[in-house]
Amino acid sequence: YHDTLGGFWSLKTGSEISTDIFDGMLLRIDGMVEEPQFDSEKSGWLVGNSPISIIPTSEESRYLPWDYDIIFTGRDSAYVGRVNSRSIHDETGRRIPRTQILNHQAFSFYVVNKSFKDSLGHYEMMDLMAQDMNGDGQFEMLKDRVLVGPVNEKNGWAGTAFIIDFRSALDSTELPKPNDVYHVTFKRPFIESDSLEFTVQPTGKLNAADLKSTMQKIKVVPNPYVATNAMEPAVSNYFLNQRRRLLFTHLPAQCTIKIFTMSGVLVREIDVNNPADDGIAYWNLRSREGLEVAAGMYIFYVKAKSTGDEKMGKFAIIK
Repeated sequence: YHDTLGGFWSLKTGSEISTDIFDGMLLRIDGMVEEPQFDSEKSGWLVGNSPISIIPTSEESRYLPWDYDIIFTGRDSAYVGRVNSRSIHDETGRRIPRTQILNHQAFSFYVVNKSFKDSLGHYEMMDLMAQDMNGDGQFEMLKDRVLVGPVNEKNGWAGTAFIIDFRSALDSTELPKPNDVYHVTFKRPFIESDSLEFTVQPTGKLNAADLKSTMQKIKVVPNPYVATNAMEPAVSNYFLNQRRRLLFTHLPAQCTIKIFTMSGVLVREIDVNNPADDGIAYWNLRSREGLEVAAGMYIFYVKAKSTGDEKMGKFAIIK
């Protein structure tokens, strides 16, 4: 947004932005830019491969930083240039000599703006014109360049979004084939009409083999547990000593933990119902009756609710 002094406001770039927590989720947004930039990493062939060069313009590309598809066909006149303008600028911002501009040329490919649709649901068709690099007055894909830009309301050239160059191809066999598609995109700041859209996917089908392997890693921490007297000041002060609890790690998201004495008496049962990525549970060292347990050896038994896999182990409480 531009302010009254001619500047503008933008989201902070160069670092990650985190949202507040909503519905149990937090979004992290990074990779933002203050001004549009050609995105060479995310631009490339969707179908096919050819030695193509995409050249953004220094000024006009900043006003046309959208998503484009270059679609190649087997037809010589898949697209014919529309505008008559010869006042065109190159990638450096310099005006191209009028003798190099070839209007109304036929091309075997066309370019669509995938960022916007018209009232009929069609993508905007970009205009194309040739830049006669060798001065022979004819368009040749291996020797000349193609300028890509939109048509304005007066049927004139609205600006050069980018330039297509195949001059690094050795011969016609290296040119794109019918149905090849090249995608051009830009990094761009958020604008007023933008919105963020995302989908939360289900966790997917449970991998039983992975669950069985993970259950073998279940541990009790610390083991042994050195108990302290509940009346000691260190216990009631969070910063002075360990909390009076045991930690079970590498648990299945949904499982049952049973804790027994060495003689087989059930001390406590803990029902675990965690998110998929949270494999821990705590025990506060109290029995089913709410009483503090005695020192000694104990047995734990874990059973996964989804598969029925089991894991047993021992731990000690000493005083």
